[in-house]
Amino acid sequence: MSQKSYAHLTIILSMLGYLCLDTFFYTMHPQRYFSGFDDLGYIMTAQNIVLHHMILFLGDTRPSVYVMPGYPLWIALFYELFGIGRDALWIVRTSQMFMMIGSALIMYRLAKKSFGQLIGVLAFEACLFLPDFVLTPLFLYTESIFILLSTATFYMATLLYERPTKKCMVIFTVLLGFSLLVRPTIAIFPAVLLLWMAISRRVVWKIFFAYAGIGMVLCSLLLTPWWIRNATLYHTFIPFTSSSGNPLLYGTFPIGYSTKFPAKEPTFIVMTEREKHLFQKDMSSLYARDQADRQMAVRNFRYEWDKNPLRVMASYTIGKFINFYTTMDWFGSFPRITRIQRILLHWTFLFLAVLGLIKYRKIAYVQVFFLYALSTQVVYQVYLSMARYALPVEFLLTPFAALTLVRLVKAL
Repeated sequence: MSQKSYAHLTIILSMLGYLCLDTFFYTMHPQRYFSGFDDLGYIMTAQNIVLHHMILFLGDTRPSVYVMPGYPLWIALFYELFGIGRDALWIVRTSQMFMMIGSALIMYRLAKKSFGQLIGVLAFEACLFLPDFVLTPLFLYTESIFILLSTATFYMATLLYERPTKKCMVIFTVLLGFSLLVRPTIAIFPAVLLLWMAISRRVVWKIFFAYAGIGMVLCSLLLTPWWIRNATLYHTFIPFTSSSGNPLLYGTFPIGYSTKFPAKEPTFIVMTEREKHLFQKDMSSLYARDQADRQMAVRNFRYEWDKNPLRVMASYTIGKFINFYTTMDWFGSFPRITRIQRILLHWTFLFLAVLGLIKYRKIAYVQVFFLYALSTQVVYQVYLSMARYALPVEFLLTPFAALTLVRLVKAL
């Protein structure tokens, strides 16, 4: 067999092994893969779409702008086809397994193009079998579908960066639009990418403005139904969601201190009478509660700053950065691997990946990655920083960890 045939056989067997492994994990302990937090919100939103033909998040009694519609609509599709119940949710999880496999195949193609067949295969294996990624599809979160869409968007971004063409720009923008319908944290990436391409003279400014126009038009077409719906309901322009107040508020708590009420120390200042009214009298309106969260976030930040500005600066810089790239706990759901083992494996992976990034920093892949990671990090440096939000970024690091590992093995 040729090297290519071995690679393809390895990939096929790995895909089958991944499906069997995740099916085994879920069958043995299905209750481990339901947290009752965001996943409950998505499930209930999907049920409301099917039963009431409205996007109602959790206890909201009016059409909600609390979450983007992409993921709840995906769950609702399976509810519509197979009925509301556990069987449909298992099929959703199965679809997410295939999403992760699809994402890994994109990474295989990208790594193979950039570094060769061996690195492509190793990156593929890491995308499926690193602990942070193995259990991702078993939870009903946006991670699986967003990793697929953002990885495809990133792949097209590297092609656009290497050879700017209208075709690449159109495909890149369409994928970006679908990604935004799931999670809007990728919104500033295209602006950063195109601006850097213009500054570094990969495109002339005339082409920059032309491509920016194409991107804005296509994204607007994809998001216009959502915009019209929001404007009709709330009489204001809401481009994505009105749920930033809560992560903004929780982001004001210094890293290392509890983000639950009450905090370990009295960092959370008393609500105003208006905010009490919004929370107690108007609990049905998540939109109103979001406005109160934003006001409290500003006041809580000022309170923390007055009390200990150095701790706030540390929290909003290195603290949130480390918190973002820490290991995924998945609520202690990974069988037979201790938390210490997961942490060691995770930080070893990141260390190897960073070495690979430094070594190959001049290639297009790395340059686009830095732009993507920077545009993502900027968002989470302001809002609540959580490990699972970093999974799409860490997914793109797998080829660099593989490169360093291969170099170390050859050096022995």
